[in-house]
Amino acid sequence: MPTRSCATLPTMGSRRVTVIVVLAIAVTLGAWLVRHFSAEQVIRRQIAATVESFENEKLLGVATVLSRSYHDPWGMSYESVLGHLQEVMDTFSELQVDLEPPLVEVDGDQARVSLRLVIWGTADGQRGYVVGSSSDPVTTVQLWRKEAPGWRVVTTETLDIPELRNELDAMRSR
Repeated sequence: MPTRSCATLPTMGSRRVTVIVVLAIAVTLGAWLVRHFSAEQVIRRQIAATVESFENEKLLGVATVLSRSYHDPWGMSYESVLGHLQEVMDTFSELQVDLEPPLVEVDGDQARVSLRLVIWGTADGQRGYVVGSSSDPVTTVQLWRKEAPGWRVVTTETLDIPELRNELDAMRSR
């Protein structure tokens, strides 16, 4: 029966340990990449970037999340939404969005995103709520789709802006 020298045992053992460590690293990295690049995480990062663009009054940064084919039950389109956002940016300074963690439900190439938020701003030297409040935030459910450039908002399914409830109801019933 062949005998092994003690000098070869650590080498075989260290190879096995090396293989196990490399596999563990690969599995961990793979799991991180799947989570990091999952549709839900991509959408969450896009929402965060959009909020940052809005707060910095960068309309083009906000526009990147809207589909060119955006339309909603209130008659809004890609262009009209951006026009309203530009009006807010022109009227208020020091914009701040208080956003609760979004609820993102992905189903294949589309996702429903529920948001609750309050927007603050300063106008004529006075700081206050632009829309929503701590006790009555804006709530919305958006439909996102995976398009050629990535995930984009294609419509808003529900929208409750406390200050505009009557106006939104009237627009929707047309």
